[in-house]
Amino acid sequence: MVDYENSSQLHKWMFSSPHELQRCRTHANRQAREYITAQTETSNNTPTPSYFAAEWKNHSLDDNNLPNEHEHFLTADEETTLVHFYAHKLPNLIGPHALRIRRESKITATAALFLRRFFLSNSVLLYDPKVVMVAAAFLASKVEDATVDIRQLEEGTEAMNAPVPTSDIITTEVALLEGLHFDLRCFHPYKAVVALTEDLRTFLKTKVGQALFVRNNNNNSMISGQDLIPIYERARTLVDHAVLSDIPLLYAPGQVGLAALMLAQQQQTELQMDLLGYLKVRFPEQNVAVLEPILQHLCDMLSQLEQQPEDDLSTLKAIHKKLKKVRVWGSKNNKGESKKKRKRDE
Repeated sequence: MVDYENSSQLHKWMFSSPHELQRCRTHANRQAREYITAQTETSNNTPTPSYFAAEWKNHSLDDNNLPNEHEHFLTADEETTLVHFYAHKLPNLIGPHALRIRRESKITATAALFLRRFFLSNSVLLYDPKVVMVAAAFLASKVEDATVDIRQLEEGTEAMNAPVPTSDIITTEVALLEGLHFDLRCFHPYKAVVALTEDLRTFLKTKVGQALFVRNNNNNSMISGQDLIPIYERARTLVDHAVLSDIPLLYAPGQVGLAALMLAQQQQTELQMDLLGYLKVRFPEQNVAVLEPILQHLCDMLSQLEQQPEDDLSTLKAIHKKLKKVRVWGSKNNKGESKKKRKRDE
């Protein structure tokens, strides 16, 4: 089995900054605009899925001649808003608390990562993000050995009042595989949270371990592994939010899991843990000082995720309305009418 150090996730799908993600999305948006502009009334070409983001280290993405935001096409930021919206709908479709299809959290996390990877190289102008979301859930269930009957997914979308037929799921899954460059192995922070918590339980049995943990309620009783349960559960919740965001494209699963534990500990009041001290003792060969600012920044990002306001429905409606006029997927009749309307507007 491939470990994280040798995985495509690390070597092909890990980015050094949000700016690099934005450059990929802008490039995908530009390519989609050029594709649509080149189409004629009689064109019936099917767009070919792109995977340039998987090879971003070997690509030079041109930042010149960026498309104007006042055009009738969606901007890269508007596309990102839609992808974010559908990524956060995945837990309702598949996951521990889904409306119909109950699966482990890692299935949701893999589906979300597939969705976000795909739309780094491809545009919602060319591919329906709702259908890609469902195809990502279907593919993730197979990759994680928890296969879902495709008819259940169709029923799940109906329960969400966003029906997607099985034929569309199957067709889009093929495009999704190409857009992922067939890189399907995913690593998530859940294992890191479990492994670190179990190691902390063992560490607590030592004198050094006890010295790094302090109760805040003047209770002098010995700290045990039972005291870690609330921190563990809180960290899991933080990871649930993280896996739906861009964070897995920017940070290693171990870093995210450790930051989730740090923030979970900071947010509770009964127990103080010196997690950095724990790292220095347990992993003396690692330079914890280098890791500290990364973890602090991650803690800030995780905290901000929970404080984000709910999606602005008026903004989403405006984006969907704009998208309907220029997308290449959907009803052909609608597309023809949209082109005629654009000509009248011009």
